[in-house]
Amino acid sequence: MGRKILSVLAGLIAAMATFFIIEQLGHSIYPAPAGLDFKDAAAVKAFMDSRPIGAYLLVLGGWLLGTLEAGFIAQKISRETANTLPLILGGILTASSALNFFLLPHPVWFVVVGIIVFIPMALVGWRFSQRFSS
Repeated sequence: MGRKILSVLAGLIAAMATFFIIEQLGHSIYPAPAGLDFKDAAAVKAFMDSRPIGAYLLVLGGWLLGTLEAGFIAQKISRETANTLPLILGGILTASSALNFFLLPHPVWFVVVGIIVFIPMALVGWRFSQRFSS
C-alpha cells in the first residue's frame, strides 16, 4: 500500500513540476500586462479573453506531457499492472484543473479539453511504462 501511495505522490509531483516549468515558459512568452490586478475579476477576464491561442496550447502541451510523465512514473514505482493508480492520478489532476477553471475564466474549448485530457494521458503514460518494463 505504501508503494502505491508513494507512486501517486511521485507522479503528482512530477506532473506539477512539469506544469510549472511549461507555464513559466508561457508567462515569459506571453506575459501579463504590467499592473494587472488579479483581484479585479473584470480585468482578469479581459486579460484571459485577450490571450492568444498559443498561450493556451502551451499550457495544454505541458498538461499532456506532465500527465503522461505522471502515469509513467507511477507505474515504474508501484509496479502495478492494474489501471487504478493512473485513474486516481487522472482524477486528481482533473479535479485540480476544474478548480483552476472555477477560479480563472478560460475559453470553453480549453475547459472541455482540460476536463477530458488527464485520465487518458495518465493511462497512456501507464501503458507506455509497462511496455518498456525491464
